[in-house]
Amino acid sequence: MIENEDKRRCGVCKIPFFERNNYFFGKLMTVRDYDAEQCYFNEKRWLINRMVHGWGIVCGLDVKRIPNDPDDLKKGYSETKVKVTEGLAIDCCGREILVCEDQYIGLDPEKSECNQEKIKKEELKKLVICLEYNECKSEQINIEPEGCDQNDRYEFNRIRDSFKIRVRYKEDVDIEKTSGRVCPLDNRIGFWFDWNEVPGKNELRFKEYLIQKYNVDWVKRANIEKDDRIIKVFTDENNNSLSLEIDEEKRKVILIINEIWTDEFIVKKEKHERIVFKNQKVHHYLCNELKKGCPECPKRPCLVLAEVTNVLSSGTEGDRLLKIDICSRRKLIYSNPMLYDLINCYHGDLPHITSINWPHGKDIKWSQFVDLIRRNEKNPDDDGPGLQVGFDREVTGVDARTFLFIVKYREDREGGFSEDRYIPGKVFYDDKIKKWVFKVDLDWCIDLRISALQEGAGFKIVLRGDHILDKETNKALDGNFIGGKLPSGNGNQGGDFVSWFFVEENPDYENHKSRQHSKM
Repeated sequence: MIENEDKRRCGVCKIPFFERNNYFFGKLMTVRDYDAEQCYFNEKRWLINRMVHGWGIVCGLDVKRIPNDPDDLKKGYSETKVKVTEGLAIDCCGREILVCEDQYIGLDPEKSECNQEKIKKEELKKLVICLEYNECKSEQINIEPEGCDQNDRYEFNRIRDSFKIRVRYKEDVDIEKTSGRVCPLDNRIGFWFDWNEVPGKNELRFKEYLIQKYNVDWVKRANIEKDDRIIKVFTDENNNSLSLEIDEEKRKVILIINEIWTDEFIVKKEKHERIVFKNQKVHHYLCNELKKGCPECPKRPCLVLAEVTNVLSSGTEGDRLLKIDICSRRKLIYSNPMLYDLINCYHGDLPHITSINWPHGKDIKWSQFVDLIRRNEKNPDDDGPGLQVGFDREVTGVDARTFLFIVKYREDREGGFSEDRYIPGKVFYDDKIKKWVFKVDLDWCIDLRISALQEGAGFKIVLRGDHILDKETNKALDGNFIGGKLPSGNGNQGGDFVSWFFVEENPDYENHKSRQHSKM
């Protein structure tokens, strides 16, 4: 375990300031000066390690069971020893721990410092295997006797950075969470209070949120004053004060606690109400989390390699089963290459839509629409181009179920409900133009000549990004059509590509209707 002095020295300000040697000609160098030289660089490196990179396992350090007979695994495994493989870690003080050879560790826990009671054999035993930094001196050197003291003396020429692996009872150490300390989703946008209802029916939720997030317990007993732009919360006895002020643009509410700018929130006007929403800007969330203070070592730290449970086996009476959980309690350090690989795995090299052959969001003439989807029964070469979509990578899964052409159809032109109707067609890849094409069915194209759609209609094109995959990587299409701009995508797999256009009324449609009525 880390000694008391070590615990104190592992805080962010364990050294109030850094000093290095100032060299000059004639300076007398002593042990203190050389020690300070080493300390300066070591302490700075350890500070960066623990505050920027964090502490935990960098790589390796697997914990494995040891077979009773390596040549015959059927003879089972040792229940009293495990093997720790080579690897690298950083402890909570930022010190590097390098293990370069496999270590064989007996599962005999050290006696508890707090509880000396013996655990009965029948009880469940939960142990943790802890890796600790340890300095040891090496290269003993004999020193010549001085003066009257003729006794043999010696010193050590080197200080070796080493390690200890200890087995401890789980209740004797403090185990930090492996993740989850920071999560902006826990503070997502949501209704906080109605400005007009404080003081009033929203006063309780108003105060509860302030107490929970900003640790201002005095708000419970505070007075509230309000005008059109400012809510003041204050107490007379402790001179505490808190205010929320609406900015000049009436879009933000600024929170000031004891005359210090603390946070800001979104305010929206809805009818006669002014609703204040909890803030969700990631920058502000992280700012509030980081200003709470720098991380410190736990009082009883343990760099966990594995959690070991020794339980009674369901087989022969008295037999025990060794359960080794390596990952649940193990803190990890994410290197930049690993983070890049993770980001690239989920968000990198995604397929995108790069081109379409219709004017997104625009009005087009009836003749342009007919030229786009035209089908010629006698001469297929005279067909229109159809709806064409280009991708930046080869994709699979594009078919009539994932490439949809939809018309917004209204039965009652004077008002009433409209409905989406799927237009039948075939989807295929045109190798000449390297694009996917949707062509409407010939029958639908023929029926269009007498269809009420000639009065004008809205059309929508949808590609189901969740089901269109990169042929090589099997990653889903980054399909969201953000702001109607190409290429598609927001950096995440999946999402529907949704585009639309509007077709104006066929100018010959009134003449067509007149001829139909005259025939009747």
